[in-house]
Amino acid sequence: MKKFLSLILILSASVPFYAQDESETISTDVYDFESWTRDWYEPLKEAVVFADACKLRSEPTSGSEMLAKLLIGDKVKILKVAATDTTINGITSNWIQVESGKKRGYVWGGLLTNQSLKVSDTTSAVWGLTKIVKGNDTMPDKYFASVRIFSRRQIRKQAEFEVTYGDQPGHAELIMIKNPLIEGVEHVFIYSTMSEACGVAWSQHYLMETRNGINYLDVGYGMSDGGIFYSGIDFVFPTKEKEKDYMIPYHRKPDANQYLKITDHGEYDENCVWTEHTTVESFEFKEGEIIPFCRE
Repeated sequence: MKKFLSLILILSASVPFYAQDESETISTDVYDFESWTRDWYEPLKEAVVFADACKLRSEPTSGSEMLAKLLIGDKVKILKVAATDTTINGITSNWIQVESGKKRGYVWGGLLTNQSLKVSDTTSAVWGLTKIVKGNDTMPDKYFASVRIFSRRQIRKQAEFEVTYGDQPGHAELIMIKNPLIEGVEHVFIYSTMSEACGVAWSQHYLMETRNGINYLDVGYGMSDGGIFYSGIDFVFPTKEKEKDYMIPYHRKPDANQYLKITDHGEYDENCVWTEHTTVESFEFKEGEIIPFCRE
C-alpha cells in the first residue's frame, strides 16, 4: 500500500492531468494487476464474475463436481483462498472459495474481478486481465485486458487489447465519459495503467462504445521520475458541460465531434533549469473516420 501511495504522490507532483468535467465521468476503484498472482481476495469481501459464465465447483480443481453455473456480473462473497492454483491463458491464479446464494464452492480466481462500473440503468461493465503472452530474454511478457458491457447477465459488447507499456502494469482503473458529443458514440472508456519502469510509466487506452460494439481508439502514455522529468500524451473529448473550462493549456475545448491530443514534456537541463513543452492537436470525426482538424 505504501508503494502504491508513493506512486500516486509522484504522479500528482510531476504530471498534469487533463480531466473531463467531474460531473461527466465515473470511474472504478484502482485495480492491482499483481493481485492475479497474490491474495487480493480478502475474507468476507465481494467479487464479480468477469467471464461470460463459470462453474462453481465442489473442490478447488477443474475436474470436480459442478454445483452451479455463474454468469457475468454475478456477485459472490469471498470466503477463503485455496492453496491450489491453476494457469490458464498464461494467468496463474488461486482457486477461491465463494458463496453464491445458498451454495458454497470454488471458482478459479482468473474468472473473477473486483471491478464493476454502472453504464446505465440496465447495463454495467466489468474489466480485468484476460491473458498473458509469455516473452523471452529479448521480448517482455505481454498483458491483455478486456472491457465487457453486459445486461441481463449476457455480454452485449466487448473489446480486448494489450495494456503493456514499459513494463508489467502494476495498477489500473477504468474511467467512463458519460456524455461525449461525438456522433454515433455512446460512451468513451479510458483504461489507465501505471507501473514502475525507471520511474513511473503509465498508459491510457481509449475505447469508444457505439451501437454495434466497442472500438479501440488510441493509446496515450508517458513516464515520470519524481519531478526530475515527465512526459505524457492525453486525449480530451467534448461533453455537454460546455460552459465550464477544461483544465488544459490555453483553456481550449474540443467542439462537437472533435477531440484534443495533448503532448507534454518537462525536464531539468544541464543548468538545472526546468523547461516544459506542450503541443495541442485537434482531430475530428467524419463519417466514422478520424482526421486532423484544420480551420478554413
